Amino acid sequence: MDLNFENKVKSELDRITLKAQKVEFAVIDDAKKALDKFVKLRKEADHFINNAYVPVRDIEKATNELKGDIANMSKYAKELRAAESDVETKVDKARKLAKELGVDINSNDLLDYSLYNNTIKISDDLQKDADTFIKFVNKLPKL
Repeated sequence: MDLNFENKVKSELDRITLKAQKVEFAVIDDAKKALDKFVKLRKEADHFINNAYVPVRDIEKATNELKGDIANMSKYAKELRAAESDVETKVDKARKLAKELGVDINSNDLLDYSLYNNTIKISDDLQKDADTFIKFVNKLPKL
């Protein structure tokens, strides 16, 4: 075999090997770039999704707080009804006793009827507001 031919073949093989290595490096480089792009996109999506959940978490927190408010409203409504009933019972008892004794209990000197009537009206309004609030909160979607 000719030494010159051998050198040419060897040179050509080296050139082909070098091209193959360049192609391999280019493919690997493309894969690295694609991976970097994927990682960056995942980080951006993660950041976006986490930020999107902030108001949802706030709504969830507020909804949970409303459950405590509902319990308190129900407690106050029950206590208001009981206190109103107690006052009404005692006023009725006082009226009956006053009638038996011939005393005019309808005088504001003995009992502030204006305060009594206003308190009952305000109490009724508060109970209606509480009922409306509770119905509204119960219609909120569950998270």
